[in-house]
Amino acid sequence: MTEDEETYNDELSSPTCLREVILNDFPKYLRTQDQASPAMTTDAEKSYPLHLPAVRYPTPHTTQTPLHTVDIWLPHHPASTPAKDESLWVIYIHGGAWRDPAIDASSFQNTVNGLLHPGNAPGSQTGQSAAAANIAGLASISYRLSPYPSHSTDPSSPSDPARNVTHPAHLQDIRAALHYLQTRFRIGERYLLVGHSCGATLGWQFLTSPMRLAAGETFEKPIGIVGVAGIYDLHALVEAHPDVPVYADIVRGAFTTLNPARLSYSSPTALVGANKVGEEWENGTAVVVVQSRDDGLVEATQATRFTE
Repeated sequence: MTEDEETYNDELSSPTCLREVILNDFPKYLRTQDQASPAMTTDAEKSYPLHLPAVRYPTPHTTQTPLHTVDIWLPHHPASTPAKDESLWVIYIHGGAWRDPAIDASSFQNTVNGLLHPGNAPGSQTGQSAAAANIAGLASISYRLSPYPSHSTDPSSPSDPARNVTHPAHLQDIRAALHYLQTRFRIGERYLLVGHSCGATLGWQFLTSPMRLAAGETFEKPIGIVGVAGIYDLHALVEAHPDVPVYADIVRGAFTTLNPARLSYSSPTALVGANKVGEEWENGTAVVVVQSRDDGLVEATQATRFTE
């Protein structure tokens, strides 16, 4: 990973950024209560909030790997969880250009801390813990990665099944993780799907791609989706950086091609219109697209063209 890539991931997946989006853009779904969030504890202490790290989710579509896990945080004991129509799950898909081994489900931890303990979060303000108290649960999904043999400290090996996949394998893993969460917690439509960078791509692919469902599978779509520094047009990303070969390397490594037509089939910008999301996403209430004007790696036109 280059120094610029590290800075990008630190800034745009910052806990303050995601925390403010979740709490400020979706307040109507988080019923206010006059109570503070309790301190975070570990699973071993059997008290709440409860963190369940690296929970394996079933993968009927492929062989299990160490990256088929989801981190889960339960803010409340089930007996005291707010009524289903007054609470919301937040489900996060991490970024990392489909290939970075340094970024996984645990990258959401600081944002979770900010949501459950706003008094301890950078830039926090009083009164936000009341909204956070009505989050039913949080989850962060790890998924298999594409090859990255040139990584400076942890290069991928051709023999590693967790780090040698291409599209649609990443999407299949997201689908499997969401199916597991729905089966275990009966979330229904009461969730907010949040994605950073390529995680935003995967979130929109799940919502719009015809490959999102396997035979016999059904999914409740979220009531809202948030994309933070998302990649929505794969061909445009490569075309915007003709003198920086790493962009072509990333896209080719994840999608096996640079052919514009084939990339369009996997790009949220094209998928949204082709699949008539507005007509089919009946329970969809809000779309939030977040982009930094100072982002030097993902150009602002990714967001502006997507929202046109």
